[in-house]
Amino acid sequence: MAAAAAIAALTLAAPAAAGPTFLLSAKGGQPSIAVDTETTTGHIVWNEGPDVNDGASSTDALHYCRVAHFGNECSHRLDLGTHSYGQPQVFTRPGGQVVVVKREQNGTIRAHISNDNGTTFPEVRDVGSDSDTHASSRESVRPEGSDTIFSIQGDLGTGFYAQATPLGGSTSARAQLFDWPSNRLRSASIGLADPNTPVAVMNEGGSDGNILFRKGPSGGDYNDAAAWGPPTPVGAGRKPDLASGHAGLFLASTGDCGDFTCKWLLREWNGSGFGAPLALTDDMVDYGADLYQDAAGGMAFVYFAHGVYLRYRLPNETEWRANRQIACDTDALAPRVAQRSFTGEGWVVWSGTNGSQYSAKAASTKAVSDCSGGGSGSGPSMSMTSSSSTMSSSGSVSMGLRCPADAGTCSGSVRLLVPASSLRLSGAASKTKSIGSGKFKIAGGKKGTAKIKLTSAGRALVRRKRSVKVTAEIRAKDSAGAKRTTKKKVKVKAPK
Repeated sequence: MAAAAAIAALTLAAPAAAGPTFLLSAKGGQPSIAVDTETTTGHIVWNEGPDVNDGASSTDALHYCRVAHFGNECSHRLDLGTHSYGQPQVFTRPGGQVVVVKREQNGTIRAHISNDNGTTFPEVRDVGSDSDTHASSRESVRPEGSDTIFSIQGDLGTGFYAQATPLGGSTSARAQLFDWPSNRLRSASIGLADPNTPVAVMNEGGSDGNILFRKGPSGGDYNDAAAWGPPTPVGAGRKPDLASGHAGLFLASTGDCGDFTCKWLLREWNGSGFGAPLALTDDMVDYGADLYQDAAGGMAFVYFAHGVYLRYRLPNETEWRANRQIACDTDALAPRVAQRSFTGEGWVVWSGTNGSQYSAKAASTKAVSDCSGGGSGSGPSMSMTSSSSTMSSSGSVSMGLRCPADAGTCSGSVRLLVPASSLRLSGAASKTKSIGSGKFKIAGGKKGTAKIKLTSAGRALVRRKRSVKVTAEIRAKDSAGAKRTTKKKVKVKAPK
C-alpha cells in the first residue's frame, strides 16, 4: 500500500453507472481507507491541520468517517483528537473491530480502537514511539488476525526504520533497515511474505535509483536490524509499493519516467526475491498510485492520469482487466482504494488540491467510461495518455488520447486554450484564446493521437515560457453520433 492507497476479493459485479465523488472535508488531506468484509462497511480517516493545508486550516483534527454498504456519503463521523503527523492508518478485524493508528508530534504511536464497527472509539493506547520529530510518513500493515502492526518510517537524514508494535503493549525499539539516501526522491513500503515474515523495500533516490529489499525474520525480535536479511537490489525504479495477502506478495514501482509521469511495473515475490517485472500501465501516468490485495487474493491498482483510474485482477487470475475510470478530478493526489470482499464494489479516496488548499475526497469504484461531471453531452468521455507534451521544432504538438471501449469509434477535434492575458493581447474580446487545434479518429478501447498545429502566438508563448499549462478542449463523438465536450489540463513544453 502506497505511503502517499487498499482492496478485498474482486469478484467484480457488472459495470454500473458512475458513482458520485463526495467531499470528505474541504480542508483536509492524506486520507486512508479500509473495508470490513463482514459488514461491507467503509472506514476512512484523514488529517486536517495547518501543516497539512499550508496554513489554510486553523483546525487540528484527525477525522473518521464510516460509509455504509454502497454508500456515497459519510453515515457517521467522529473527531479522534489532534491530527496525525504523517498519513494516518486504519485497519479492520472480524467482529467489528476498527483500529486507527496515528503518530503524534512527539513521536508517540497511538492507536484508537473501536469494537462496535466505528460507532465509538473508547479505547486509546500508546503502542510505540520513535525519537525523530521530523519523521516522514509512516506506512503499516497488519497480518490477518494478528495484534501486531508492522510499520516502516523514514527519519529525515537518518534512515528508514521498521517497527513491530503490539496493540496489547508498547515499544520504542525499532530496526534501522536502510540508510537515508542523499537524493530527495525516496520512499519505502512494507508487506508480508507470510503472516509472520515482513519484507521492506525502499528506493535509493534519483531518476534511475535502485530499489532494495530486506526480508525480516519469521518470528523473534522484529525490532532488531541484525535479525533481518541484508539489503538486496531489486532493479531500477521509484515509489516502491507492496501489497500482500493470499495471492502472495507483490511490488509495484515506476519504470520509465518523464518529468512528472511514469510507467508502472509489477513484480511478484518468489520466496527469496522479486521476479521479472510486468507492465501495469502502458502509458505514462502520475507518480501517485496504490497497489492493494483483498482478503481473497484479488488485486487492484489505482492511479491518477487526468482523473482517477483503476485496474483490477480477480482472485485466481493472472490477467489484469482494462482500466476503469473512477473519477474526473484533475487535481488528485495519492489516491487510495478499498473494496468490499466478494463484490468488488468499494471506494477510492484521495487528496484534491487547488494551489495550497487541500481537500479529502472519495468516490465509488462503480464508475466506468462515463465521467459524471467531467464534460457536457452524452458522447464518449475521452482521456489523455500523458499530462505533458513537447512542441516539435516545426511548432506542432502530439496529444495522446484514449477512446472508451464502448464508443465504437471516437472522432473529433482538440483545441488548446490559454488565458488571453498570457498572449499579451490588448483589448482581447474573450478571456481565453486558442493557440492550436487538430483532429483525431480512434477505435474504441484504443489509444491514438491528435496532431495539433500551434499558432504563431502559441509557438512564441511556449518558447518564451518554456512550459505552458493549457486547457485541452476535446470535442468527440462516438459511432452512434453522440457528442461530448471534455476539458483536460495539460502542459506543453518547449523543445530542448
